Amino acid sequence: MKATGEVMAIDKELPGALLKAIRSLDLKIDGLKIPSLHNYSPIALREKLHKRDDERLFAIAEALRRGWSVGDIQKITSIDPYFIKAIEKIVSMERKSCKMQALP
Repeated sequence: MKATGEVMAIDKELPGALLKAIRSLDLKIDGLKIPSLHNYSPIALREKLHKRDDERLFAIAEALRRGWSVGDIQKITSIDPYFIKAIEKIVSMERKSCKMQALP
């Protein structure tokens, strides 16, 4: 059984605060990416989104990476679109960062 702890992360915007909170958990991961979720089928990912656990946040990010809409994720999770859009901003920043790193 995993314990639930508290984190305090302050930033001007929710995406920054969320990333600070995740870094403070010492999960040894970069951003909102858990490598094992990349291998989930669409059906398995949908089930993961529906389940309320400690990896749900990362599953939302994976769904957004795959092009799922904020509305579809909201229907599955019942999470307010404001929070899903904040995660979408983080995923968008990841994409921009990858493109920048690929430039010669």
